[in-house]
Amino acid sequence: MIRPVRSARKRRATRSSPPCTIDVIVESPLWGTRAEAEPWVRRAVLAALPARHGTCAVTVLLTVDRSIRALNARFRGRDMPTNVLSFPAAPGLPHQAARSEAPIFLGDIAVALETARAEAAVEGREFIHHVTHLVVHGVLHLLGYDHQSDAEAEAMESRERAILSQLGMPDPYSLPGREQLPSGISAGFSADTASSGKRRSRTRVIRNGLRAGAQNRA
Repeated sequence: MIRPVRSARKRRATRSSPPCTIDVIVESPLWGTRAEAEPWVRRAVLAALPARHGTCAVTVLLTVDRSIRALNARFRGRDMPTNVLSFPAAPGLPHQAARSEAPIFLGDIAVALETARAEAAVEGREFIHHVTHLVVHGVLHLLGYDHQSDAEAEAMESRERAILSQLGMPDPYSLPGREQLPSGISAGFSADTASSGKRRSRTRVIRNGLRAGAQNRA
């Protein structure tokens, strides 16, 4: 069970930031109940969105290593578990959806419990802090951020630091235990681009047999 923590600062709602529909799917009872997980997932997603975003929708799957390993093998050709996977529908949609009445689907995020727990233990982080970071990382991928080059990685990490600081959480990249992560565990934050087929509006990767509608990232 995950016990949520209160953020140091509350995100101020403005007229320029329409609501985002966040669908939280708890695949394993090891994550706790949906009622327990939804508040911190929602806080992480909303914090990661731009200050001015359009009406949007995101799906977050809280799963286990076996399931994310199947996703990783199917869509990235890597038969191993990873910490987080993102399946963007189309980067930049929060800005394009500003005048849309119906939520624009940004994509899916999947987070694996065992890998996230192992990483948190190695890094000496609170589990809730680490999984919040993974959700933030996933949302940024949905928005078009990447880390294929040093410049991209620096920009993405800088944004993550700012978001997590806003949530009252420490800088994840300055922790001494981070350099000790085995390559298999940290693979989700390394190479990450693959193609899983054509895009389809609001196609859910993680529902109904794990259907895919866009390229995916980790």
